[in-house]
Formats: sequence, structure tokens, C-alpha cells
Amino acid sequence: MESMVVSVGDTDVLVLLLSHYDKMGCSKLLMKAGTSKHPKYIPVHDIRRQLPDEQVSSILTYHAITGCDTVSQFSGHSKKTAWRVFQEHHENLCQLGRGQLTDDISKSAEKFGCQIYRVPKAETCDEARMKLFCMG
Repeated sequence: MESMVVSVGDTDVLVLLLSHYDKMGCSKLLMKAGTSKHPKYIPVHDIRRQLPDEQVSSILTYHAITGCDTVSQFSGHSKKTAWRVFQEHHENLCQLGRGQLTDDISKSAEKFGCQIYRVPKAETCDEARMKLFCMG
């Protein structure tokens, strides 16, 4: 299959397309967004090529814990802020959702949350809460 157009206007779908693009067997994939009068075509294939494989393998986990249709975003922090943290610290999410949840995987995901709240030296959410409380 050479190219494909998917017509949607949802970030959840874009993340799914990015996550599964390599398995789809097409060289170009466009996501139609915008309105019927002003359509936009998002080149999923170009976005995918810009993302390292390690980020793509964790992008569904990132999207699920930073806010999607069924989960709220981190309070006071946008998806854009979470994306910047993900770009630097995606390794903290690489094992989450891939089998049994161990203490190490849980701690690694907690570190990601601490980094979103800019408490990088905190190892747990409780530590981050305490540090943020003492600062305020």
C-alpha cells in the first residue's frame, strides 16, 4: 500500500497512528483534521520519521498517563509540558504497560510525574508533594 488518508480530528487517533505506523505497510499516511471547509492534512509519516524508535514504543503509555479521552491530564500542566518532559525522559515509561507492574516500573513512572512537576530530585510522588508544599 503506497499511501492512506485517515479522516479524524482527535489527538488519541494521531497517537494511535504514530504508534502503529510501522506495522501498517504504507509509505505515506495522512490524517485529515480541521473542518470540512478548512481541512488540514497531518503527515503522520513525517512525524513518525522525526521520532526516535524508543519514544514511539512508549508513546501510547505517555498519552494514557498524561491525559487522553479517559484520563485527566496532570493538574496545572499541559500536554505540551508533558511532551517536553517525555522527549527527555521517555525511558521512565518504556516498561510501563508491558507485563507485570513491578516496584521498579512503578518508581520509574513516578519519577516521570515528578519531572513534569519540575521536582527532578524527588523519587516518589509523596516526596514531590512534600517538596512542593514546603516551597509554597
